[in-house]
Amino acid sequence: MEDDNLYQILEKVTSGIKEKTMLWRLDGSANLRVQGLEVVVNDLNITTDRDGIRNLKQLFNQDIASYYYDEYMNAHVLKFRMYDFEIEVMHNENKKFEMFDQIKTIEWRGLHLPVLPPEHAKKYYEMVGRQNKVELIERYLAIVR
Repeated sequence: MEDDNLYQILEKVTSGIKEKTMLWRLDGSANLRVQGLEVVVNDLNITTDRDGIRNLKQLFNQDIASYYYDEYMNAHVLKFRMYDFEIEVMHNENKKFEMFDQIKTIEWRGLHLPVLPPEHAKKYYEMVGRQNKVELIERYLAIVR
């Protein structure tokens, strides 16, 4: 996904939830990309709480492709498409994966986005066994420090 496509999607999502009070953060490669890491973004991942997944389910109701419970992650998962890209929203019942207390808001192309800083994203990827992402973040952190 090119940055322009990512911007379009994030702008639509953020404008849609602007009136809602909900806790959420970017996750996955998009989270890393908007913070300056050179990663390919194939889809958009969002982590939210119970109210957030309910709000997003209502907001994007007509676009929903699936809604299910992921046993492995102990999470409710909502998937829909926007501009030919998949958006995955997750509400983890295992609180250690939420990491909401580590959220930082950044500005990216004029959008104010709640993100998980790279050092905390690294911890998340360690917990879920994504070693390739851990190594990518470690290389990035070694350069910026």
